[in-house]
Amino acid sequence: MEYIPIIKAKDKRDFKSQIKIIEPNTKWAQVSVMDGKFVPYYSWSEPKKLKKLETLLNIEVYLMVASPFRAMDEWLKAGVGRIIFHWESLKLNPREQIKKITIKAQKFKCPLGIAIYPSTSWKEIEQFLPGLDRVVFTGVSPRAPKQSFQEETLIKIKEFQKFHPRVIVEASGGITPDIIKKLIEINVQACVLDLAVFNSLVYNKNNKK
Repeated sequence: MEYIPIIKAKDKRDFKSQIKIIEPNTKWAQVSVMDGKFVPYYSWSEPKKLKKLETLLNIEVYLMVASPFRAMDEWLKAGVGRIIFHWESLKLNPREQIKKITIKAQKFKCPLGIAIYPSTSWKEIEQFLPGLDRVVFTGVSPRAPKQSFQEETLIKIKEFQKFHPRVIVEASGGITPDIIKKLIEINVQACVLDLAVFNSLVYNKNNKK
């Protein structure tokens, strides 16, 4: 399984500090972009400054925003490695919005993933899978803080895998070492981890050597 540490930076200095910590131990990192509208939080998000940073990391941008189509422009220009957007943010005419998002990403040859809440059925996004790189199953609702991973999500993932075994599955939100074991058991390919959990796994791995 691939572990993707999540970066929730307050400013550019904080972002660079977190990059420096994780860079030796991973190929990918996720940048959470929150606009205070789709979720009631804000995060540092300046793609122009990201482009100027010297790092070997591939950046996955997780757009927790009300308008992913508009927000993705500058991130694509910054050369990010992958963009994740939320199905639940597409309130009006989601079919047309996903078409526009997909076309825009294809121009930059940037893979796309779609994230869904624990309460959302994967069948709602099934018709859009051909244009996507992966599906991100969130174990918590991004709208509320300090939640535990909802283990019903594991059942939903297993059901999805039966019908779509070739689609990459990524899990996110409230993931602990115990949840990681359960995700490995059902062959989830990637999971997004809070920095503290990621650093703990790295520390334990290094101490076993």
